Amino acid sequence: MKKRVALFLFLFSCLVAFATHQKAAEISFKHITGYTYQIQLTTYTYTESLTDRPELYLQWGDNTGELLRRVDKETILYEAEKTKENHYYGTHTYSGPGHYYISMEDADRNGGVINMPSSVSTPMFVQTLLVISPFIDPPNNSPILLNKPLDKACLNALFVHNTGAYDPDGDSLSYKLTICKGSGGEEIVGFHQPHSSKTFYIDSVSGNLTWDAPIEQGEFNVAMLIEEWREGFKISEITRDMQISVQACDNRPPKEIVNSNYCVEANQTLSFDVLASDEDSTDYLILTASGSVFELEPNEAAQYTSKREQAKAKGHFRWRPPYSAARTQAYSVYFKATDNGTPNLSDIQTSFIHVIAPAVQFDTLFSNDKANYLRWTQSLCPQTFGYQIYRKQGPSKGPSSDPCEIGVNDSAYSLIYTCQNKIDTSFWDHLNLVDGMQYCYKIVVLLKDGALGYASEEMCSTLQSTNPILTHVSVEETHPSNGSIWLKWKDSENIDSNLLKQCVYEVYRRNAKEEMQKIANLPSTQHSYTDIHVNTAKKAYFYKLALHLAEDSLHLLPPIGKSIEASSVFLQAIGKNRKIDLSWVYQTPWVNRNFIIYRYNRIAKIFDSIASTQNTSYCDTNLENDTTYQYVVLAKGTYFSATISEIPLDNWSNICAAIPRIAPPCVPSLRISSSECQPFQNELVWTFDTNTDCYENISHYILYYKLHQNTDFEILTQETQNTFLHVSPPSYFGCYAVSAVNISGQESELSATICADNSSCFNYKLPNVFTPNGDGINDYFEAFPNQYVEKFRITVFDSWGLIAFTSTEPNFKWDGKSNLNGKECPTGTYFYIVEFSSLEKNHDFERSQTGVIMLLR
Repeated sequence: MKKRVALFLFLFSCLVAFATHQKAAEISFKHITGYTYQIQLTTYTYTESLTDRPELYLQWGDNTGELLRRVDKETILYEAEKTKENHYYGTHTYSGPGHYYISMEDADRNGGVINMPSSVSTPMFVQTLLVISPFIDPPNNSPILLNKPLDKACLNALFVHNTGAYDPDGDSLSYKLTICKGSGGEEIVGFHQPHSSKTFYIDSVSGNLTWDAPIEQGEFNVAMLIEEWREGFKISEITRDMQISVQACDNRPPKEIVNSNYCVEANQTLSFDVLASDEDSTDYLILTASGSVFELEPNEAAQYTSKREQAKAKGHFRWRPPYSAARTQAYSVYFKATDNGTPNLSDIQTSFIHVIAPAVQFDTLFSNDKANYLRWTQSLCPQTFGYQIYRKQGPSKGPSSDPCEIGVNDSAYSLIYTCQNKIDTSFWDHLNLVDGMQYCYKIVVLLKDGALGYASEEMCSTLQSTNPILTHVSVEETHPSNGSIWLKWKDSENIDSNLLKQCVYEVYRRNAKEEMQKIANLPSTQHSYTDIHVNTAKKAYFYKLALHLAEDSLHLLPPIGKSIEASSVFLQAIGKNRKIDLSWVYQTPWVNRNFIIYRYNRIAKIFDSIASTQNTSYCDTNLENDTTYQYVVLAKGTYFSATISEIPLDNWSNICAAIPRIAPPCVPSLRISSSECQPFQNELVWTFDTNTDCYENISHYILYYKLHQNTDFEILTQETQNTFLHVSPPSYFGCYAVSAVNISGQESELSATICADNSSCFNYKLPNVFTPNGDGINDYFEAFPNQYVEKFRITVFDSWGLIAFTSTEPNFKWDGKSNLNGKECPTGTYFYIVEFSSLEKNHDFERSQTGVIMLLR
């Protein structure tokens, strides 16, 4: 009998051991047509287990499921690891758009997994999200994971794993760790990520899972979430449950050297080496590579060559991507170096390859009197959506040498138009062009997924118009009534000289609030004019020219040419504490590239240059307060044109004066940071706009308080900090304001009024015990005084819920007798409800509260 029992226990233990089964699993999908998808379930199982799964049940995510059969011909045996790879396929048609979580649950996970309790009795559960939407076009296919979810690590040694994922649709992938799931898709209770001596994490971009370093032997399961994104929206996710076997070993993993980012122009060759080495000099290394670039058509796929070498090895990558490969998303290539130690250890590095559309070439760029005409070659990329046209004034210094620089990164360039057709390869630019100005252009290919190609070479041109070109509007004299402004201009090189002799120039002027008025009639041989008796101290003036036939005094014919309006440079100054802020405005057809600031030297009696800037403002610092300073600005301009470059476009502003002095403080911004009831207090905080400097030189702050809006403020406190805790304010309602005082004693205006409402802190105060025994002490149940209560009602109940007392008088007194029959109520606990309105400093609010009163005789 004992032998039979022992045999039974032995067989039972063997069955339990052999029941251990699932090591890893994942689900992927492929779009077939319409709402029909092919689903692939892949599992990795223990070969020596008596448990086998020729069929597994798959939930489609729409409340239906199907028993899928294993495709035996795709079964692969890994004898050394005692592992079998199983593939199950199914096809399902969904009813319409939606989010579908496709899932599989198998009761038999392999036993002995270190980082989850009782793994042998914990099911394996994996799921994949399939999103079907009319906005996902083309329909989506899930990422393809090239590397198996089984790997080996050595105790106390760095471990790196990568799924080798790529997306067949070119969508973006991201990675994160998640919790392994068990029965019903619930997170496994007691599961934890593997412990490490330093760190255990997954890189969200490359997908590299790094374990530095294992501190315990055995089998560990981890789950990673691979999310797929298109145009910023998540369109799928795959949960991979994988297993890592940690062993005690002397072997050390190899190390690879390869760049993480490469950029290559479509139809050009990218070539680089991958190096690997192993500290164990006797180990041989095998270098492999994987990724979607190897899955393309044979004439388009990348090539990778390497050979088995000892201690050090080198692989060579070469790829000439087709024009169709250009896209926004980089191609991920996974390089793996594996040694022949015991166990085999690997290092994985990820390189991102960006394929960029080639630049188009200019065919033509010419100008007439109104526009510039551009024509370029058609993009060779079949996925081209259109072209972006950029323009700037004047040429660039030179092309970029960065192979990863796409589009136009020169901030001086502006996008002026987008052609939304691949075959649309010409453009007339007539957008706000200026006569005499040299314009330069670049064209950029725009792909359907939003990717930009390389920018074309720069091409430049100037309008061929007959319009006169203003070059100077310079203030000669600053005065409120007798100021003067000097004008100068240039004849167009495109006007016939004989025609020009028959013309006259008309000069027009306006200020910001006036219409243009003619102020002078000049012969065509004159190219300058001084405008006098103008208020240059307070105003900027705008000018333009018109070229008319002298005989056409009535202007029956259109002008031969007319200039673009140009203004003088108008300078303003504002004095502050020991500094003056200068700013200037202008409107010119030319570009003012630089400004020189001059300050009057009272000793030398001349204006000295003190600074140069490309901005339209300047702060002059370290000045003496209460002293007058004078300034003038010289603007240095250009048309970026060779025909006008010999003319120095130097124009003076008006002279402007200011006095630095300590300014009144800014008005603080006040807020109630917090309000509390226990203890009763309000915390107030005030700040300034950091874009101003009038909060400098603050001496202190004055905080004001009033009980309500209709009363006057009184000083509550003076503080040097920007916060105050008002403890036990005199009312549940109150209003605050704050001002700032500077070191000169100047006080700012009051801030906006902020009122506190602490009515929620109010409690109607009643005693909790009374003794109606006639001894004259505590004989009545009555409220404490001075509580501002009206519209009052109290109801007292005995322990049976019967009314013992009621009153509508705020100043009630209960002597312990029932006001229904006049009898004395017995000793005991009574409950009350109080309903009332409280008039608190002109604020009316309704409240109710409950409580307990003990009656003792």
